[in-house]
Amino acid sequence: MISIYISYYFNSIIVPNYFFFHLKLKYLSSSSMRLYENPQNSAFILKVHFRLTAISIEQIYFFASNLPSWSLETQLFKSSLPVQMFLQSKLKEKMNTPLDAFWIGLMDSQTEGRWFWVDGSPLDPSLRFWYKGEPNNSAGTNPAGEDCVMMVKTENIKDLNNWVDHSCHVQIKSVCEKPAEM
Repeated sequence: MISIYISYYFNSIIVPNYFFFHLKLKYLSSSSMRLYENPQNSAFILKVHFRLTAISIEQIYFFASNLPSWSLETQLFKSSLPVQMFLQSKLKEKMNTPLDAFWIGLMDSQTEGRWFWVDGSPLDPSLRFWYKGEPNNSAGTNPAGEDCVMMVKTENIKDLNNWVDHSCHVQIKSVCEKPAEM
């Protein structure tokens, strides 16, 4: 039996939010394999037919685009969607404008410089993706400083170092992760 991991996102029609599913497919050995040539662009297409035996959802990510504040996001997701780690590349794909951003569920509101996820687990020191000069705890938008972390996309960021600390009271999109329960 072979396992394949794929990802899929669903754009909700009712509310402008995204659900991103990381799926695991299991199938028995392939039953047929064919190579086709596409006459329009001379590309080759490989079609594999197989018998699917199981589908499991490994993780579910929720991209909220209704701009909750940090405290509202924490109330909405802390109990049911604990934030652990997120898919950096997929999150960047969801960002539409150069200054688009997402809350990622990381904060140092208890002790400055000690970062914790909303479920209480500490930030793994090897998982730092800070943008140059961050975190800086600037008092520009809030005299109390910046205690919450957002992931931003700007024109000059070409890698994954795109975390910035910011005031928790700013309303931007958010992302949460929940282990799938089947």
